This record gives sequence, C-alpha cells and structure tokens, in this order.
Amino acid sequence: SLTDIIVTLVSFTVIFAILYLILWVLCTKVIIIYETFSFSMNNMTFPFGYRQGYRQGISLPPVIPAFPLFQSCKITINRYCPVNSNPVLLQKYKRKHRSLFMQVLKEDIRGRILAVAEQRFGQQGYSKTSMREIAGAVGVGVGNIYNYFRNKDELFCEVVRPVLHAMEAMLQEHHGIRGEDVMTMRSEKYLKACIDEYVSLIETHRSLLEILLFRAQGSSLEHFRESYTDRSTGLVKAWFAAMKKKYPNINTAVSDFIIHLHTVWMFTLFEELLMHAVPKQEMESILHDYILFEIQGWRAIIKV
Repeated sequence: SLTDIIVTLVSFTVIFAILYLILWVLCTKVIIIYETFSFSMNNMTFPFGYRQGYRQGISLPPVIPAFPLFQSCKITINRYCPVNSNPVLLQKYKRKHRSLFMQVLKEDIRGRILAVAEQRFGQQGYSKTSMREIAGAVGVGVGNIYNYFRNKDELFCEVVRPVLHAMEAMLQEHHGIRGEDVMTMRSEKYLKACIDEYVSLIETHRSLLEILLFRAQGSSLEHFRESYTDRSTGLVKAWFAAMKKKYPNINTAVSDFIIHLHTVWMFTLFEELLMHAVPKQEMESILHDYILFEIQGWRAIIKV
C-alpha cells in the first residue's frame, strides 16, 4: 500500500541521515594525534617514546616519562596531526627533568651536614663551631650549606629537633592536653611508665641531650631549660585546676615555686646522669628511687 511505501522511504531516509552524521563526526571532529618524546643532555638528543591517540580536539595532557634516572635533562614532546598524509606539528612541550639520582643526592648531602654538625656541636659547642668548618668536613662549599639551612642557628635547632620533640611529648603526656588522670599516680603501672619514659629519653637521645643542655650557649636554645620550666609550671597549674574540678577533695593549693622546682630537679637529674655516664642498669635503679620519692611526695601534698 501507499502508506507502507511512505513509511519505508522515511525509515531509509532517517537511517541514511544518521549514518551520514556519524561519518561526518568521524571525519571532521575526531583528530588523530601522534606524539613523539625525546630527551636532551650534553648537547645531544635521544628519541625514546611514541604514542598515538584518537581524541576530541587537541587538548591531550602531555606525558612526562620518568627517564633518565641518573642525570638531569630537558624533555621535548612533539604533537602531530596528519593532514593529507603529511604530519603537521600542532604543539611542542619542553620540560626540565630533575633526575632521581640528583634528588637522592640532595637528601644525602643534607643528612651528612646534620651528622657532621651533631658531631662538631657535641665536641666544641655551638659558639665554637663554624659553618665553614662543617662544610669542610662534609666536603661541600660553605655556600652550599645555605641551600639547606638559612644559618647556623637553624642548623643547630634541626640537629636537636628529635630530643625537643621527645621532651615536648613527655610534657604533654603528663600535664598537657593528653594529661594523665591524677589517680593514676597511685598505681605501680604509672611508676614503671615514668621510669621507662626517662630511661628511653636518655638512652635514645643521650648525645642530643648533652648538646642541648651543655653545648647550646650562643644559640636560640641557650635558655631552653628556663623556658621549658616556665611553660611546664603553667601547664601543671592548669592540670591541677582540671583535676580539682574532677576530684573536689584533692588539695591543689601548691605554690608556683614548688611546681617550678619539680621541673628544675628533673633537669638536674638529667645533667647528673649524663655527666657521670651512668650505665643503663644503674640508671634504672636510680630513677626508680627518685621517681618513687617524687610520686609519694606529690601524693602526700595533693592527698590522693
């Protein structure tokens, strides 16, 4: 019938139109992209890569291969599109590539500077050690050290940073934002934890503690002991106030000077143990008696 003929013609027309549209998109909108990679060093260029892709437009992100590993170089990416069978250059990228070896070498030099600085500060102290002396022992120019540390004081602070962090953690653990509950002072577990903490601090950071306590004259940490003591006094007072709210019957009417002496005695203890090079086993026995004496004294004052 006439109706069937008309429907058939319309169907063929629609199908033809769709196929034509698809063909037009493939021919005009999808661009075949070719990319070649090369790297240059020592005035020589080496090709080392190729890829092909089909993308809408030409905004393909450039690929930077991690090569070569052992020398810095310049990487060039050429992006082409074939027109009438001839390659036409669309874009060119140039990137500087820092070799993995150079990055590792930089970290190695920094580590050597810190190791030599720790040795020199330990032997001579901060004031008698020069950046030139450290550079000579490391085997680099003195100007190169300033690529890693702005000045000698920054280098000194970086050397003793591990022991500074350890002492800060100890202060916060007992009286800061993570402060122990006052009632834990009655347990044997608390006594053992305090002994282990002091022993670990001295055994792990013995050389850095000696530098910090005996060799820091002239540096920004020259008065570390005094500033730490003052801060500790403030934290203990705040801790007392918090414990008083929790346990109204305890006594927190303790003078600032007594709290101050508590930290002063701690530093004196550290200094004596370091100066007399007390071995670990004997140190544990000394710390047991000292901390037991201290805990029992605080318990008697606070009445817990």
